[in-house]
Amino acid sequence: MAGVLTGFGVIAFVIFVGWLLAKLKIVRGDDRIILNKVAFFAASPALLFTVLAQADLAVVFTGSLATHAVAVVVVGVAAGILMWAGGTRDRGRLVMGATSGVYANANNIGLPVAVYVIGDGQYVAPLLVLQLVVMAPLLMAYLDGLGSGGVRFWTVVRQPFINPIVLG
Repeated sequence: MAGVLTGFGVIAFVIFVGWLLAKLKIVRGDDRIILNKVAFFAASPALLFTVLAQADLAVVFTGSLATHAVAVVVVGVAAGILMWAGGTRDRGRLVMGATSGVYANANNIGLPVAVYVIGDGQYVAPLLVLQLVVMAPLLMAYLDGLGSGGVRFWTVVRQPFINPIVLG
């Protein structure tokens, strides 16, 4: 239990420091945008790459990956059905609603908690692989297709190569 609290404590501390820097006007306007870009385009991909590069492939490609995949499908379909029953008919809203029901914050919350609870971030790796290698490119391609009137083959192929988190 102490490990879980420590993991969330680290996250809370980072949030507090960010709030404090903004409150004291040490970080202002464009500074926040720069920090956001550094975090999104450099730090997060580097962290993901490090965790996945050091992960034992036997841990990544275990029944855990299949379990995550089945859970994603079951919860996503259930969320879609509930949204449909609630009156949502727009395909983009249905997909985003179902996705928000299945997409875990494995990177920002899962990694620190896993490191502090079990001492190793590699156990989050199967979920990261599923989300970043399978779900994110498919979701982005589908949503791009809705906006442009259709999904093109090259849109699907290029998606993993234009998102820095997926590249990480």
